[in-house]
Amino acid sequence: MADLSDHIQRRHFLNLPRKKKSTAQVSPTQVPAAQSKSEKQAAQEWLRSDLKQQIERLAWAGDSDLSASALITMAVVSSNEESVHRADILGWIISNSKRHACSVGNIISDCIRYYGSIRFPCEQVVEDFDGSFQSYEMPLEDVHDSPATSWDSQKSSILPHRARTYLMSFDKRSPDEEATTTSFRFLDLPPELRIRIYELVFSFPSIVFDKRSVGRYSRRGDYEQTHLHVQRRPWSTNDLNAFEHRPIEERISLKTRPLTQILSLLCVSKFLYREAVPYFYSMNHFRLVDFKDFALFTRVLAPSRLMHVCSISISYIPGRMKVFNLKQLKHAITLLHLHQGFRKIEVRIDLEEDWFDIKTKDGHHKYPHAEDLPGLKDMIKVFKKANELVFVGDCPEVEAYVRNMIRYGENPPRTKKVDFAPVTEESATIDDDFEEFA
Repeated sequence: MADLSDHIQRRHFLNLPRKKKSTAQVSPTQVPAAQSKSEKQAAQEWLRSDLKQQIERLAWAGDSDLSASALITMAVVSSNEESVHRADILGWIISNSKRHACSVGNIISDCIRYYGSIRFPCEQVVEDFDGSFQSYEMPLEDVHDSPATSWDSQKSSILPHRARTYLMSFDKRSPDEEATTTSFRFLDLPPELRIRIYELVFSFPSIVFDKRSVGRYSRRGDYEQTHLHVQRRPWSTNDLNAFEHRPIEERISLKTRPLTQILSLLCVSKFLYREAVPYFYSMNHFRLVDFKDFALFTRVLAPSRLMHVCSISISYIPGRMKVFNLKQLKHAITLLHLHQGFRKIEVRIDLEEDWFDIKTKDGHHKYPHAEDLPGLKDMIKVFKKANELVFVGDCPEVEAYVRNMIRYGENPPRTKKVDFAPVTEESATIDDDFEEFA
């Protein structure tokens, strides 16, 4: 939704025909032409008043799909002086609001990007955004049954607080009030509050980097993990349907909490970009499906972003080690350790205790000892450079072998901390999705 205004400029996004400009008559659904400053202000006031009435009518109708993020987008659309049927735009927003996650992150991004402010006093920012970002939504529902006839403070008081705060900003102010009202920019916030907002907007449970997950759905039907995808070709460049016109990675992301929309906050200014990017890469834990993805991850990310990555996890699966490239892995580790902020590598050893019972066609043990597992010895040698190394698995023999390699290996380790943790239900569930498409 954050980029909805840009998409509207391309007519095929709403499947609306191009309209010819006519000076004879102005349709009531079109934006009045503004020849002077006073006429332009009058046109904007007319737009706000008409938009406010439509929002009020939809809110009093009890439409649960209408959210505060949709209200902000509608205001952005109405401010564009284009001959577009706003009724069609409103219908599109409402019918697609469930598909697009309306969250605090979207609202903050939209406000800052299009208005230059967050419309809330700094005290309310801290009070409202209390860390419940993952499930925090603001629907306009549970309102009074009576139809709305006018916009006044009594009727607006029954609306949810944050939506009411935003809608009341459309109220007409007198010249004296406008003279005493000062704008509040996001960058006027103290650094402590800006950092707090970055932590809330850019924080995720974990981010999965898996190029093979493109175009595939979770068999459980939920999408809790945010995927980073390598850009590929669109589905069809001739299809005017916007949902199909996007690249395949974004087509899947539209059904989740779109990472690109939340990170659109970075597009506000270069200063904000330089200030906020480190928090996204340093606070989050990146899950990589295997070592091939690990090499791709370090190659795709720009050095200015890779330098802030602090925590990653990689799954060690012997069945996927056939194309193990030790030289490529060493290069990827070297790139990470060029940056002092990198601190933790988590290696998931996806082995069951019966790996010893795997036999060849001749009846011999395929892996007589833990050191015979493909790539395990070389992997440990490379990962000894990590400041903190965590192995997740339930195999005592592999654990003993790893500890021995780290303590008494050929080269002295740089690792300051080595932990062995059992497989948790959450991490096991995540890997089940990847196993389905392996």
